[in-house]
Amino acid sequence: MIFDFQIWENSTAFKDEIFSNSTINGEGDIQLDAPNATNPLGPVMQSIYDFINKENLQASTIYKKKQVVLLTDYINLNVTQIMNANSKMVNQQTLGIFFQLDITEFYKHCNFTIFSQSDYYNVGAKRKLFQQMLNFQFSGGTVETKPSADNFIYVTNADTLALKRIYSDATQGETCAMSDIKMYSKFVQIYFKTNDTIYDLTLPWFGENSVNFTMSCLSDLYKNYVENETCSDAAFRIIDEFVSHVKSPTKIQTFLSLVTNCTLPYMERHRIDNSAINFLTDFRIITAENMTYVYKSLTEKLINVTLLKNTLDFQVIPNNQFYLNNYSTFCKHDMPSVPLEKALIWSRPKILKIALEDLMWITICSIISVTTFGCIAYQYIKRQQRKQLALLQEIMRHPRIFKAEVDCPKVTRLPWEIKSENVHIDTNFLLGEGTISNVYLGKLKGKAPILQWIDRVEMKQYQDCAVAVRVPRHFDEPEEDQLQREIHSMRRLRHHDHIALFLGWTSKNNLVCSLLELTHQNLVKYLFQIKETLGQNGRSSDHTNIPYQTLYKIIYETCDGMAYLHSRNLVHRDLTARNILLTTGLRAKISGFGFCSDPQDTAFGANSLALRYLPVRWLAPECFLGKFSYKSDSWSFAVTLYEIFTLGELPYEELRIPDEIIESVQKGRIPAMPKYATKHTYSVMQQCFHKIPQRRLAFLQMKEIFHPNTEASYHNAAFEMDELLE
Repeated sequence: MIFDFQIWENSTAFKDEIFSNSTINGEGDIQLDAPNATNPLGPVMQSIYDFINKENLQASTIYKKKQVVLLTDYINLNVTQIMNANSKMVNQQTLGIFFQLDITEFYKHCNFTIFSQSDYYNVGAKRKLFQQMLNFQFSGGTVETKPSADNFIYVTNADTLALKRIYSDATQGETCAMSDIKMYSKFVQIYFKTNDTIYDLTLPWFGENSVNFTMSCLSDLYKNYVENETCSDAAFRIIDEFVSHVKSPTKIQTFLSLVTNCTLPYMERHRIDNSAINFLTDFRIITAENMTYVYKSLTEKLINVTLLKNTLDFQVIPNNQFYLNNYSTFCKHDMPSVPLEKALIWSRPKILKIALEDLMWITICSIISVTTFGCIAYQYIKRQQRKQLALLQEIMRHPRIFKAEVDCPKVTRLPWEIKSENVHIDTNFLLGEGTISNVYLGKLKGKAPILQWIDRVEMKQYQDCAVAVRVPRHFDEPEEDQLQREIHSMRRLRHHDHIALFLGWTSKNNLVCSLLELTHQNLVKYLFQIKETLGQNGRSSDHTNIPYQTLYKIIYETCDGMAYLHSRNLVHRDLTARNILLTTGLRAKISGFGFCSDPQDTAFGANSLALRYLPVRWLAPECFLGKFSYKSDSWSFAVTLYEIFTLGELPYEELRIPDEIIESVQKGRIPAMPKYATKHTYSVMQQCFHKIPQRRLAFLQMKEIFHPNTEASYHNAAFEMDELLE
């Protein structure tokens, strides 16, 4: 260092750069900054201490040692006064080196340690003074942030590995971990003994460098440690402090760890209980003793006094790295179960009384199991017999309807069959096209099977008549189930003015074709006609050109049909605008009963095949979980109202993937207010979109709501019925 000083002193460039502001023309050893100095030394020295003070307030630099050394050959009172005032600043060391042999005068003005550049006596001790480590402290202006939990470690024997592991848990555990930019002076407190003397060590937190700083402190802590007695009185006093801390009241979460090998001697001298235990405190005991004896003398007693159980985060574990690394509860919300160690093989005592009790319980369980299984099997067989009996009775009443078709074995058990020679399909006249079927114009020869169920005069029109024939693209079990549901639904519904009739089925080219009541068009086509007419007239934004009276009449009739359907204990599940048919007089008729059945039908459970065929844009949120009710039809009807008052637009039109639509609906999204809807109508829609099914409107209520609109709504001359039918 002296050699470096001589180089600096002999360097002209260095003098010009560094010493130019500190040289003076005076002859005395004591000087003040010149009044007209360009760069006076006092403010320069003050800026150095201001910088050090700033470094002491930042987590990334607070732990570093700051050293200020004054090199001079005279006393600048402005500089020494500032250095004297700041010599006690935390985490910094102030020293002085003077280029004179006699520094007696300098001692009078310097309150910090100074040396003479020419004094070579005891150079090693002086070098150590320059290199010594300082005791770390937080400065008075440091902003500290308290963590959500306190950490305390009690140690009765020198075990740096366990201490380092526990401290690492505190820095990484989700309960105690702190941000790298925050600081806290009492992050972890350690109580330990050295040669029967108990010490208290407080470890701070100042960001990512805290771990290395702590590891260095712990290494120095036990560098000269000599264990003279394993379980001394000091060790027992530390354990006493640990037990007292467990029982002491606290307002925040506290984690206590006891690292010891003195649990067995301690238990011989003390009795443990659960009196006044504070359950905001989580403790664990880490011991190096034999775990079998520890269990008998400590763990079992803790269990007996309910201090160790599944609902509490208390532990007694062996002191090895496997358990400390993998099964620590320190500063963690949860942890995996600790495997048993050195478990003893247990054998059941051979006592006649126990054997008889076992035999009795086995007999009782066997009787209950056989009885339960017999009842379930009996009920299942009875249900099957009732179904077969009902089918045989229907066959006896209508034997010809159940005649099997040779080329279509899948449908031999389905009723309402029409001979294929009695149905003519005009494949050149396509009425409608769908994803799984097409609808063609057809001609029925003879009576429709439904006439055998409904004996009404107006039903005679379904004999030797034109019909709509739905031809599936393929016929598998899902299509067969839909056909079954249509037949069963029509048996319950029979006849209603606003229910489209399912007339029967026939087999063509190994495909089962459904015969439906022929109507003029469906609601979707009618809405497109209105929209097209508005576009031709250039009045697409003019609400006065919307045939509201006709639309509300269709809505009212749909509500009437759905109310009747619900009265027959059926849920439609596929209520959309395309399934609302319109006669030549624009009377609404509900169709599409392929998914219509009881509300509790298990075929529509969560993740079922039938559920995948339903249109997701019209389904209520609970339907995706397999829960259908009358109120789920109310949701679908509200979506249908959106179609009506947007003149045929799809709901959630920007979403194309079904999973995106399902996620959006489940998160609470509903269609926006349609362009041509009134506020009153959208209010009805919002009530049908209620997330709680029981609070949605029923169709009887909506029937009463929309009935006045069929009479009070004005009539638009631009949309005469005859004009639309042309």
